[in-house]
Amino acid sequence: MTTPAHLTHFWGPIGMSTPLEGITVEPRPGGRFETVMVNDETGDRFPVNGVFVDFQPPRMFSFTEAAVEGGMKTSIVFDDLGDGRTETVTHPTRVPPMLMSSEA
Repeated sequence: MTTPAHLTHFWGPIGMSTPLEGITVEPRPGGRFETVMVNDETGDRFPVNGVFVDFQPPRMFSFTEAAVEGGMKTSIVFDDLGDGRTETVTHPTRVPPMLMSSEA
């Protein structure tokens, strides 16, 4: 999650790509977490401009997006499942209505 060469392979929803040149990660409190997701069909670009708030490897990190209405905060927690797998839980807070999905 903090190595751009890895992040480019999975960051964003299905139908979106996150080119390596659009990723900046400075893994420390106050550091930048920035990505640009690109719609594979239309080419529309969707930037994420975050600042790390917490950075506690290998357990968790969180970042805020001040430009998003309400200052959205995203926390990502990693749990070692003990069999070579890691569970990743992403928890956004202060999500503006325009970014919320009505799907469960």
